[in-house]
Parts: sequence; C-alpha cells; structure tokens
Amino acid sequence: MALVLLCAGCASKPTAPAVLEDGKSMWRRVETEHFVTESNLQSDASLLRVASEFETLWYAFASVPVLGLRPPTGKPIVVVLRDTSEYRYVAGDKSAGAFVEDTPLGPLILLPPHGGAFRETVVKHELAHYVGSPSLNDAPRWLNEGLAQVMETADYDTDDGQILFGSHSPALVQNAALTMPGYVFMGTWPADPGSRELRACYGRSWLLVHYLIDNDLQNFLDFIVRVRSGETWQDAWEKEIVLRRDEIDATLNRYYGRGKYGLWTVRAHVPDMNELQPTSVPPADALALRSVLHASSWNPEREQAQNLQAADEDLRAARDLDPQSARVRLISAALASAQESAAK
Repeated sequence: MALVLLCAGCASKPTAPAVLEDGKSMWRRVETEHFVTESNLQSDASLLRVASEFETLWYAFASVPVLGLRPPTGKPIVVVLRDTSEYRYVAGDKSAGAFVEDTPLGPLILLPPHGGAFRETVVKHELAHYVGSPSLNDAPRWLNEGLAQVMETADYDTDDGQILFGSHSPALVQNAALTMPGYVFMGTWPADPGSRELRACYGRSWLLVHYLIDNDLQNFLDFIVRVRSGETWQDAWEKEIVLRRDEIDATLNRYYGRGKYGLWTVRAHVPDMNELQPTSVPPADALALRSVLHASSWNPEREQAQNLQAADEDLRAARDLDPQSARVRLISAALASAQESAAK
C-alpha cells in the first residue's frame, strides 16, 4: 500500500508522464550505491541533487543502531517527475510523495519535481521500515512504528553537515497525548485507520521508543538484538530494559509532560557529486517504467481497468522496441498476472 501526504496548489490538468520526444528517451538515470534514481526532469543538476540526498539519508539511517545495521541489498527506484500535473496523474491531488513497497521492479519512491529525501515525512517513514526490515521483520508493531516515526524526523542541516533526529511535529505530540495503557498499544492494534485508538497507538509507540532512546539506549539496543534473534519482545524486555512494564504508563505521562524530548545528530555522509554520472534511460526501459507507474497508480479518479490498459499499452511498445530488455521481461510476467486477477 502506498502512503501519501496532503499537498496544496494543484491546478493544471493531470497528464501522463512524458517518455519520448522525437523517438528518443527523455529520461535520465543516476545509479548510486543504494538507489537508482530516474527522472524526466530537464535538469541533470536536479536529478543529481535527489540522488545525493537519498544516499545521504540512507547512510544517516544506517548509522543509527536501532535499525539493526542490516539494511536490504536491493535498490529502490526513486522516480522524480518533471511537473506536478504528471505526478497528480499517477498519485492524485492529495499526495506530496509516496513509497510503494511492492512493484515488479521492487520498492518504488515517487516524487513531484521539487521533492526530495528529506522533504516528505511519508518517504522517510516508509524508507525507515524498509531499511530496518531485515532486522525487525518479526518485531511487534509498537516497536516497528515507533522507530519509523522517530526516524521520519530526520532533517539535513547542510550548513553543519549533520542529520538531526528527534524533532517532533505537532501531529506526533498530539497523538502521544491520547493516553492509552501500555498493554493496549503494545498489543494488537485496531484496524480502523481513522480511529482515535489507532492514532493513540502510533503516538504512544513513538513516545515510548523516544523515551528508551533518551534514557536507556544501550539496553534498548540489546533488547532489539534479542528480538532480532527470535526472542519474544516480552522476554527480551524483562532481560534488558530497566523500566518495568507496569511502570510504562506513569513514566510516559511524566516524560510527555516535560514537553521536550531528546535530539541527537549524526555526521552526514554526502556522496562525491563528481562520481555521480547521469546516463540516458533506454526508451524501452522508460516505457516499461511508466507501465509500472500506471499499474501502481493510486489516483482515485482513475479506475484500475484504465490503469492496467495504459500499462499494457506501454509495455507492448517497450517490448516492440527491445524485447530483450531485462526490465521489460521482468514486468511482463507481473503485469500479465495482475490483468488475470482484475478480470476475475
């Protein structure tokens, strides 16, 4: 499922992302250590900025021990579209950035033209889940979501060359104010996405993880190691965490009442821009990528049948251009399966 954030100021009519001009690909690609960034932006400088930001964010996340330091080996594709009308065609009017975890090409991050790694909370939140997934795949939800909400606060100070963690938004603080017993938010979460109870689960989980990082970091890291090794979180808690579980509620209420929570920084690891070389995306690959954007579209104004038809047309055109393209062949099987499911 793609998660999105609200945006404003969308006026022009949505149009499909442009791919070819005079038969040539309009798309450019920068491959870095952990990402493949592709875009139809006219400026290579903008493309390089986005690619550099994502590498910087990746190293910032990987330097925080609570994510387990065992990030995935795959490379998400970062797609930056050249204008907001193209972005709205795929994502609708109420989106300013999205992370789509499951596509035929693997995880895909979609951004409008002026987006970036540090600009959209949803991208940082979902990327934190992705980076931590090999270590925390079986972790309880309060731990996974609490960590992701802490990590989504990452902010890059270009003047000081540092990444700041721990800044809190009014929404996080507001949700943390919705008191809920620890045995509830550390148990099974409610399914209703708009409920007060679910917001309280998110808020109190964020507050608890923040408290453990602030006050019991080493034991918290040891706790995560045990969870990663297969112990139940309850057993790991009893062995490592100083705070007793029956004291969680009172402790979090006092912690929240301070109105100030710890901040910490890590040195930014910025890639050498001279080593990042944009290359042209072959026309077949660009059309195949757009077919994935069609198939993954969550624009509520477009029906699934429309999306799949457009995806099929793009994939057919890509196959005609280069039937041996690895990307084209990879997507073909996945799209055929999706069409069969839609027809049932």
